[in-house]
Amino acid sequence: MEIDIQECVLSGGWEALEMDIIDLLVGAPAPVPLQKGFRALPIPPAEMVLVAAASHPLARLAHEPHTIAEQLPHYRRIVTHDTAKHNVMRAAGLITGKQVLYVQTMEQKIQAQLAGLGVGHLPRKFIQMYLESGALVKLTTEARTTENLEYYIAWKISNKGKALKRLTQLLNATF
Repeated sequence: MEIDIQECVLSGGWEALEMDIIDLLVGAPAPVPLQKGFRALPIPPAEMVLVAAASHPLARLAHEPHTIAEQLPHYRRIVTHDTAKHNVMRAAGLITGKQVLYVQTMEQKIQAQLAGLGVGHLPRKFIQMYLESGALVKLTTEARTTENLEYYIAWKISNKGKALKRLTQLLNATF
């Protein structure tokens, strides 16, 4: 079995699956596109946490929900670009406001936030070590700031290869 891993974001993953650029999509966000011939199995959601670097001005206000809510629109958001090129691009998370720094991958988003370039939601499982070390600080607001979205593994029903079938079985058992 040959495996080639690509990082796709938001609608970009569904688009890559539709255009046969990839055979298997892991961590695709809801909703599942209808009438595209996809088979999709739900996987547990990732807990998304609003964070800033310890050096960021909002970090010192981490436990002042009202103040953070007032100040948040004045600070740059770090946003991962949707990788869709042909379908409608989507946005998720904290993107309201005037200042946005777009990055291409989740790793770039984590590094940009660690550098104090802005704030945004990150998956807790990717940043737990930075929260524990104090490099990143969870920001508490009065509004709901964690997102628990639906995610899927997906493939085209027309793809009937044994390797794809076995890999989807293994992934499904893992989740």
